[in-house]
Formats: sequence, C-alpha cells, structure tokens
Amino acid sequence: MAENPQIEDPPIVVLKRLVRRRVDLESEGIESYLDPIYSLIVNWPGQHPRLLDEFQKEEIDSLLEKFVGYFNYVGEKAKNVIQFVKSAGFRDRPDILEDSEPSSRRVRPSSSRVTPIHYLARASWLCPEPVFRRRIDELFGVYNGFDVDYMDESHGCTHFHAACMTGNQRIVEKFLAHGQDPNVPWGSDTPLHLAAKYKSNQGVVKLLLKWGANPNQPDAEGSTPLHVFARIGYGVYLMLIFRHSRAEHRPVQVDARDRKGRAPLHLALRHNKKNVVETLLKVGRPSLNATDADGLTPLHYVCQRASRHDLVEILSSLFGASKKRTNWLDINCRDRSGRTPLQLAVTSLCPGAVDALLNRDVDLASFVFPTEAFCESLSTDHHYLWYKLKRLTDALAVVDRLRKYRYELSPDDALTIMEFYDKCELWQKSRNFVYNDYTINAAQTYKLSENMSLYDFLQLSLREASMYLYNQTNLNYNAFVQFQENRRISGEARQAFVEHVCEVFSRRFFQREAVYPLYNLCHYRLPIDFCDMTLRNETLLNKDLYHICVAARDLKNDVVRYNPRPARCEGRQAPKRLNYDKMGGS
Repeated sequence: MAENPQIEDPPIVVLKRLVRRRVDLESEGIESYLDPIYSLIVNWPGQHPRLLDEFQKEEIDSLLEKFVGYFNYVGEKAKNVIQFVKSAGFRDRPDILEDSEPSSRRVRPSSSRVTPIHYLARASWLCPEPVFRRRIDELFGVYNGFDVDYMDESHGCTHFHAACMTGNQRIVEKFLAHGQDPNVPWGSDTPLHLAAKYKSNQGVVKLLLKWGANPNQPDAEGSTPLHVFARIGYGVYLMLIFRHSRAEHRPVQVDARDRKGRAPLHLALRHNKKNVVETLLKVGRPSLNATDADGLTPLHYVCQRASRHDLVEILSSLFGASKKRTNWLDINCRDRSGRTPLQLAVTSLCPGAVDALLNRDVDLASFVFPTEAFCESLSTDHHYLWYKLKRLTDALAVVDRLRKYRYELSPDDALTIMEFYDKCELWQKSRNFVYNDYTINAAQTYKLSENMSLYDFLQLSLREASMYLYNQTNLNYNAFVQFQENRRISGEARQAFVEHVCEVFSRRFFQREAVYPLYNLCHYRLPIDFCDMTLRNETLLNKDLYHICVAARDLKNDVVRYNPRPARCEGRQAPKRLNYDKMGGS
C-alpha cells in the first residue's frame, strides 16, 4: 500500500516553531535565528494571520527587538518585519484600570513592559539618524497607545522620550494631550534636552514649551537646553525659547553655567556658531565679560579660534553689542594663565582679530609677545603646502600689524622665530631651478592673479617678489600647491621652488629684524640707513640675515659677560626708526 505524501505544516505553525526555538547565539550567530524567520515573513503565502491569537505580547516584543537591534536588519528588513506585524493585526493596547473614567485617564509610567522602542532609543547609535527616525515612527504604528507611557525601568527611557528624540510631532502632541509631564527626565535629560541633542524639529520644541517644558533645567553636566542649542548651532530654536519666555513672562537664564563654568555664549563661540552668537547678542543680551572655570571670557574664545574667517565678523558683533550697553567689553582682561585676548589672537595667527583689538586701544604697554606659543602655532604637521604658506603669511602679517601700532618685537623674540626657520630648514639654498619645457609650460599655466603667472613670479627679484606678495590681497595659493604637487616636475625643481617661496614670504621680516643687529655689529659706526641699504643686497639670503642676528646676540652676551657695567654712550642718540611701509621694505 502506497504511503500518503507528506503534508507541509501551515505557515503560522512554522513561524511559531521558528520564533520559539532555542538557538545558541554565541556559537551559531543571530543570523541563524533571524534569517529563516525573515525568509518566511517576506514570502508569506496568502492572508496574514492574527498574531495575538498565536503569540504573547512579550514574544512579539522580543521578535521586533531582535530585528531592530541587529544592525544587518535595522534597515529595510526591519521595515518589512514591522509592516508584517502591523498587517497581521497587532496593535499594542496598554491596560487601563477598569474603574477609571475616560475623562480622568492620564498618562501613567509603567515599568512592566520593555518594548523595541526602548531598545532602539537606547541604541540609536546602531544606525544612521534618518533610519533611526523612520524605524521609531514605524514602531509607533504598532505601539500606538498613549494612555500608558511604557518605561524601561533599568534605564528610565519611555516612549515619550523616543518620540521627542525622533521629532515625531504627532506622537509628542498625543502624549502631551493625555497629560504627559513635559519635564519627565530620562536620567538627567529632560525631553527638551533630547529634542535639542537629537536635533528634533521646531514643532516638537514649540509643543514642549507650550505644555510647560523648563528651558532652565540643567542635565548632569550642568547644561541647560540653551547650552545644547548653542553648541549645535540652532539659533532659530533659541529664538523660540526667548519668544516663549517673553510671552509667558518666564525669564530664561541666558548666563547659566555648566560644570566647566561655560555659558551658552561661550559654547556658541567655541563651536563657531555664528547664527547663535548673533541671536544671543540681539535677543538674549548675555554678559559679555562672563568667565568660565579657566577665566576665559567670550572675547578670549573668539581670539582663541580666530583663524576661522567668520569669527572676525563675530568679534565685530561683540564690539557692536558692547557699544549699546553700559557694561563695556573688557578687552584687556586676563584668564587664569594670565593671557589677554590680544595674546590669544597673536597665537591664533589672525591678523584680522589683531587689527580689531588694536583699533580699540588695547593696552600695548603691558603686552608681552607670546613667542613660544606663536612658534607652536606656526609649526604645523599639515602636509598641504597651501596650508603651511597660509600659516606663514598670517604669522608674518600679525607681526606687521603689531609693528604698525608701534609695537616692536624684542631681538630675542625675533631671533626665536628665526630659529624656528632654522629648525625647519626653510632656507633657500639656490635659485638655480632646473627648467625643462614641461616645467616652464606648467609654471605659465598656474595663475597667482589675473596678471601674474607663477612663471612670471619666479622671474622676479627677491625684492620685487616680496613687494608683490605684500601688496596682493587676493592671492591664489592653489597655484603654489598645484606646482609643488605636480609629479611630472623633477623633485629638485619642486624642492627649490618651495624654498624660494618660503624665502620670498619671509623676506620683509628677516630684513627688518636684521637692521639693528648689523648696526650693533658695526659698533654704531655706520649710519642706520646704510645698514638697511646693505641688507637689501639680494646676494644676502634670509639665512645670512639670521646669522647676523645670531652674531649680534653673541656679541651682546660677550659684552655683558666681560663687562657687566653698562657702557656709557654720552652724546649718542638712538638710531631713527625705519618706516618700511613707506620705503617699500625688502
């Protein structure tokens, strides 16, 4: 008698068996558990079953948690599984007390359920932000009860927190309409903190403020929502807080400090958020001289990072805000290390910031040039030539700005900068470039400006090239970079080119600083003008000028060593100060 053909089990039976089977995840991997389930779900034959007739809530929670928690499934695969659960009729319904009237029902935290929403909210780093937001929104299609706000007791996270993180305005409004506390914390973070940190939309922030969220509540680090918005650069959100504060007559603590003593204005300046700075200055009116734990004022923060071009504009905004107030901005204040804003601007190699401070009558009498920090800023490990050249030109421009306001570097400071050149071997050894036809054509192709090619620039004398760079405001640094990185040009030619460019950029500085050392070496017998004219001789390279300064220092040390009493020079007047700006120095 023939055997009956094997009858396949119904899909729902297979699904129950797959979901409830035990798998050693450590040895077999979670794929061995999820892959068969996913394959069955996406190829489900016929109408989807009612899952609640076959599974417990906890089983469905666990299944969804595994799919959204495993990074290989958090994308479209997780979406397909969530859609299957929804189409299978699963809608989570929180248990409401039978004796409670509908009008009296309010959101109650419950620690009895941990859902996939909790898991994904805690592990938001597992997936990109857009995917995280979509998965949470899809899960709210399954867990769409708002009478109970499920809480993960071990972490304090609730569904309401997850909604604030994703910026789901509809879900947030439903929770608030059911009486959810807008200040319920997750750890030390309020919903307003979460909306700020996860860059939620304006609608969620408006809702939270409307329902009584406290913008002055600090987190564990002492940061209020204002600190968070200032750090990430959401000036529009700050405006929402200020407008709500005025409408509700609730003052916002615009100068609140975190654990490091920083106010929101400090953080906005530190992270270069120009729009936030402008919003705070126009609407918030924060203290302009507030200091953090290190004694840094907002002006220190600007000058500390003043290499960013737009921060110079922010510096002007600070001065503009100061004019409109009775408490003037203190431009000579010192931090706990004794540094002034001008010293930080010099260290940051920002000529614009130095100019802005010097135009406000900063105290130059007590200014001490930060030589060591200046050289540290100049010495960069950046491998791009244009970056090195930009730092070099900015550094020399800072020295020029100080000199313009009658501040002269001490011989020791100038020599320290020169020693940095010697340490980095930036000296020009020869101008004998090895040109071939390709090198000439390439140099003619690269343009420093509209009327000057790189080839024409290389034909200029040291004095002419130095004056060209000094008078050029919009220099195309990429021309230097493209020539230096062109591998079809010989290595010798490119090395000689880099040395020549460094020579030209620093020519004015070396010539100016070597005049008085040469005057001293000649024992004051030669006129200062003659010393200057001698140094204009182009046979003298920067390294020669450096050696003149070293010799003058050694001579001075010898004089002090063998004749400690100061020499009397009766009737001798100090040499006049040379004006290189009018003489066209170099």
